[in-house]
Amino acid sequence: MPRILILADDLTGASDAGAQFAKHGIPTHVLTHWEFMSLGHEDDTGVVVINTESRHMTPDDAFSTVTKIAKAAKAFGIKTIYKKTDSTLRGNIGSEIEAVMKAWGSVFLVYVPAFPDAHRFIRGGVLYVEDRRVTETSFADDILSPVRHSYLPDVIGDQSKVPCQVINLSRLRQNAVDLRQPGYISIIDGETNADLRQTATILRNQEVTGCFAGTAAFAEHLIELLELPSVPVSEPEIHSPVMVVSGSVNPVSLAQLRHGLIHGYVSSQLTPELLFPNPNRSTDSSLQPEIQHACDVLTRGQHLIVHTARTEVEAQTYFRFAERRGITLQQTPQHLMKSVAQFVREVMQGTHVPTLIIFGGETAYTTLRVLGCQRARVQKEISIGANVLEANVLNRPLRLITKSGGFGPRSFLEDFLTCLSV
Repeated sequence: MPRILILADDLTGASDAGAQFAKHGIPTHVLTHWEFMSLGHEDDTGVVVINTESRHMTPDDAFSTVTKIAKAAKAFGIKTIYKKTDSTLRGNIGSEIEAVMKAWGSVFLVYVPAFPDAHRFIRGGVLYVEDRRVTETSFADDILSPVRHSYLPDVIGDQSKVPCQVINLSRLRQNAVDLRQPGYISIIDGETNADLRQTATILRNQEVTGCFAGTAAFAEHLIELLELPSVPVSEPEIHSPVMVVSGSVNPVSLAQLRHGLIHGYVSSQLTPELLFPNPNRSTDSSLQPEIQHACDVLTRGQHLIVHTARTEVEAQTYFRFAERRGITLQQTPQHLMKSVAQFVREVMQGTHVPTLIIFGGETAYTTLRVLGCQRARVQKEISIGANVLEANVLNRPLRLITKSGGFGPRSFLEDFLTCLSV
């Protein structure tokens, strides 16, 4: 039986959380959608991470989805549940935390939203990315889930009536705090990994168990808190050629895409004309030459990037083109991702792809769903926000790398080539 169930609202976030356990040798599986939940089949699994795919749901739908999963897990006998939240406060954080509390029957919950290694700090209950409030960054302009508040109690208060208290750094560092406050969500300030360790130490000393919430960064501290055994980890083999699927329009991912195209990768750009064809023309026939190009590149052993826009300005042309085809602004991202995923499936059916890198949680979810992949085993963390998983896709083994849109250096794709096995 799994020791811990983690709920994440998108697939890259699920991989991020799972990797914190896998890198310590704790067997960890990610389920690509909650409907594939089969907890009784996880015989050797210490941790199960479920992608609830609820980031863009309505708050009520997210509450219902998380409640259903959490109740099923508790009835099955799982003792610990962790609600992994986005480190930039996107998604239905208030409704999903309240859902976990109610389903678990918990009268309080400790929420640790800092991610120091990613330069995401909580000071006085406010999220800072580097030295700016999160509402002053590009995350405030997210097309599907814009961040409207930097102050955590406001984020939660938009969707939940459970009161919040902020535990400031001075109280935390002086160990002058009781985190067992009935009726409250306790939001913990944090600037360093030492602050996260201190939080875990206080929780252990105060014998707090059951349900918690926080980022992938704090998930790793559950290992010590719950006294999970760690074992040595072997390096997974990663083979050529590599196919990258870039669906994120985050500026970080776009810079990585452009860098990759001049450092070892061949482009396969899916233009607006290909993705939003004239209804009187066949989509398959218009895409076929590009599918053949992609297959030829990979068959020659070259690395390929399947992508749409290369810049934020170019991304707007896709939205304008979609609008001319009668597709709304809200519908366009999903339409794009589904079309890209179907293209990827055609390529993978046409040639062997041993390694697949996917940028962005929604792109990863849509691609794996189209490929029929229900579950994957987490193997290692490459860098913050980028993780290696092992899956079976189209009846073939696949090394899958998921990367959150806003993480990693510009040279991520160039650097990745050094990970390839000889």
